[in-house]
Amino acid sequence: MGVLSKKSAITSIIVILIVACAMMIFFPKKAYADPAAYSIGDTGPAGGFIFYDKGYDSDGWRYLEAAWGGQQTPYVVDRLRAWRNDYTSISTGTAIGTGKANTEAILAVADSGDNAAKFCDSFTVYYNGKYYDDWFLPSRDELEMMFENLKDKYIWYTWPPYWSSSQYDSENAYDGILDSGTVQIYHYYKNEPERVRPVRAFSVVNQTNGGQDVKPVEIIETPWIRGDRQMTCWNVWINPNGNFQFSFIYPYANNNWVRIYDILGKEVFSIDMPYDNPNFEVSLPAGFYSVKTFTVGSPEPIQSFIIGKS
Repeated sequence: MGVLSKKSAITSIIVILIVACAMMIFFPKKAYADPAAYSIGDTGPAGGFIFYDKGYDSDGWRYLEAAWGGQQTPYVVDRLRAWRNDYTSISTGTAIGTGKANTEAILAVADSGDNAAKFCDSFTVYYNGKYYDDWFLPSRDELEMMFENLKDKYIWYTWPPYWSSSQYDSENAYDGILDSGTVQIYHYYKNEPERVRPVRAFSVVNQTNGGQDVKPVEIIETPWIRGDRQMTCWNVWINPNGNFQFSFIYPYANNNWVRIYDILGKEVFSIDMPYDNPNFEVSLPAGFYSVKTFTVGSPEPIQSFIIGKS
């Protein structure tokens, strides 16, 4: 074994330092994974489930969270919506990380009615004292990852399939299902109604969106009754517009009424809730109000509770 001279040793050290500096300059500064704050399958900040972790925070996000839904939970998210109501061609991506941009691209093109992207964009959740409205329609690969990593977290509907935000061609968009544990990705006509599951991206640095300071409605009496009855109010909150936002458990039939009265007993709002639309907002001045729900054929209210805002 040879022995390096002092000069050779110094030269070797200099070479090592040059290589180390070059690696620092030319290799990514984030070439390692941050310690995980969440694991796949954990409950996320908005009460859904984490289905993707890219290992580090970049572009303002690290994790993808799927909203609550399926057959055993109260949030109504697996709704039937067309991808679009026409065959307009829209440039979209399929990779993980493109779902939000896809949703924005779809929304940028006027549509004659409601669609899957609009549903996700307007979807809201109030969870653990914070308000989340930063949902979007997942891309094809995000949808596939959601199915793969949340097989045991939901009882997924197998038909109709779930839309992705990725276009296949001018007439079709990608969709998919989880059938007997196997993920299957298809494509179908855009104007056909299929299920929608909103997702959101977040980082451990910024787990909430700008709605985090929105205050919940002050509830004086129990605001809901879970059970088999129709017209059951699940949640009430103040939305970013300063209006009361109501969310009801479905399904229910038409001719079910929500009536709101002021403190003098005067009716200030009423709505005949249409089927498949269990959410609405009401603009009312500050104060306290009595809310009552009625179903067809029943003179007595199913629920009666107080809401208020300052």
